[in-house]
Amino acid sequence: MLVAVACGGDAPASNNDVQNVDNTTANTPVPTSQTTTETEGVLATVNGKPITKAVFDRAFVRIAGNSDASDTSALAVQVLNTLIEQEVIAQAAANLNIAVSDADVDAEINALKSSVVGSDTTWENWLAINQYSEDELREALRESILTNRVRDHVIAQLGESVDQVHARHILVASEEEAQDIMTRLAGGEDFATLAGDLSLDVTHRDFGGDLGWFMREELLDVTLADEAFRLEPGEIAGPVSTRIGYHVIQTLEKGARPVEPERMPFLVENVFNRWLENQLLDATIERFQ
Repeated sequence: MLVAVACGGDAPASNNDVQNVDNTTANTPVPTSQTTTETEGVLATVNGKPITKAVFDRAFVRIAGNSDASDTSALAVQVLNTLIEQEVIAQAAANLNIAVSDADVDAEINALKSSVVGSDTTWENWLAINQYSEDELREALRESILTNRVRDHVIAQLGESVDQVHARHILVASEEEAQDIMTRLAGGEDFATLAGDLSLDVTHRDFGGDLGWFMREELLDVTLADEAFRLEPGEIAGPVSTRIGYHVIQTLEKGARPVEPERMPFLVENVFNRWLENQLLDATIERFQ
């Protein structure tokens, strides 16, 4: 039930390989077939800020050059989603007074150049291989630095004690099964025994359904996480419907706790991606076909 969501940066490769690009898919934008004079050459807007076809075309060429995707339509959707996410992050950065200076970008350019062995021609070849003009590369590096700074701001809470819950659950296929488990628990049967016998969660059923301590962002389903945090220690709730089935969940303990170092990389991505999902939900995003 605990999942990590990868969200890679958009910085170019530091060798002669074509860069890898984060293809995280945004679910927020609402497609529209409306086309007007104002939106000619514009594929989408984010809170009124346009994403132009020219910018999309250059990004698509770079990403397609390093992709084995056979469905170019699906790849085009992914590229546009990535551009939308970048714009959402940029607007959030402005609201947070987070900025990237020309000097910051210069430092990244110089570091990158120093890793490309050879003459200026080699540098030009590297740009050509990665399908960048130098201006485009500067913009890509600026976006990468900005994303990292926003991410650092969002995950700053993980350096301190954060609210967590220790809970266990039983996952079944139907609401009727979950309701039957609730009845059996009310009759005095043991939660851990029922989890071991009945739960479809093969990862945790051998431990009596114990999920351990977790932050809200660590659970696969927000509904189940909200329920775990709502309950007081000892309380049981169910059936809780999620996309994978029906749960009976019991909160065992709750409180503010530090995050263990080994969990930190996992949580960094989850916390940032949950934040990004919320930003996308709050944004006004239009697509023009």
